[in-house]
Amino acid sequence: MESRLEIGLTPKKIALLGIFFLTSLLLSAGIFPGQENLEQFGQRFFAEYARVPRPTEMPVTDRYVLGPSDTLVVHIWGLVEETHELVLDNDGGVFIPRVGRLLLGGKSLAEARALVEERLYAKYKGIKVSVTAGKVRTMPVYILGEVRKPGTYEISPQFDILDVLALAGGPNERGSLRSIKLVRKQESDRIIDLYPFLLEGKKPGELEFRQGDTIFVPLAERLAGVAGAVRRPGIYELKDEKNLSQLIALAGG
Repeated sequence: MESRLEIGLTPKKIALLGIFFLTSLLLSAGIFPGQENLEQFGQRFFAEYARVPRPTEMPVTDRYVLGPSDTLVVHIWGLVEETHELVLDNDGGVFIPRVGRLLLGGKSLAEARALVEERLYAKYKGIKVSVTAGKVRTMPVYILGEVRKPGTYEISPQFDILDVLALAGGPNERGSLRSIKLVRKQESDRIIDLYPFLLEGKKPGELEFRQGDTIFVPLAERLAGVAGAVRRPGIYELKDEKNLSQLIALAGG
C-alpha cells in the first residue's frame, strides 16, 4: 500500500524534517532502519491511562436506558413521607406500594421518572417526588480487532470510549485511532476519531453503551512518520490529510 501526499515544502525542508511514509504492515515488520525510537502517536496515552482505575459509581444521564437489576430511588415528602428503592426485575418491572406495578425496562431514566411521578401525583395530594438512579447494572461489551487484550468486558454505563478501550489495553501498534467502530444491532456503525481529543482535548461525542455493543479497532491504513525539526516527532495516522503541511501540523509544526 502506498501513501501519497501533495508536496508543499521545499526539498531542503523535507530533508530537514526527515519525512517518511509507511503502512501498518511495514510498521509491524519493523522496517525503517534508524527510526526504531520514533513513537507512534497516541500509544503512550493508553499505556498510562490503562493503569488508572475505571470509575464504578458515577451519575448516569437522563438518556440512560433502564434494564434488569437497575435501581431507582424514589423520595416522597409533604403530606406523605416515604422512600422506596425499586430494583427492576427480569421483565423490567417494579412494584410501588399503593400504586402497583410499572414496566420501566427499555425506558430512559427521564421517561421512567416522568411515569413514576405521574402515577404518584395521581395517587397522593400535597406531595413532592424525587426519582433518581441508584445502583446501576454492569453490562457485557465486546472489544475486538487491533487491541492489546481483545475480549468480552463488563462495563458500567458511565464508561466512555476511552475507559472501554483502556480495559483492553488500548489499540496496539497496528490499530487505528481514527476509525474505531461502535457496532450495534440494527443501527449504522458509528465511527470514532480520537485525534481531536489527543491533539486538542476535544472528547468524543457522548456514547451511551448498551449490552452487547461491539467496539472494533481496525488496522490503521495510512501512516506517516516525521522526524527532525518538528515539535512532536512521531508516526501519525492519516485520514483527511492530503499535503505535507497538514502532516507537519499533526506533529505540532
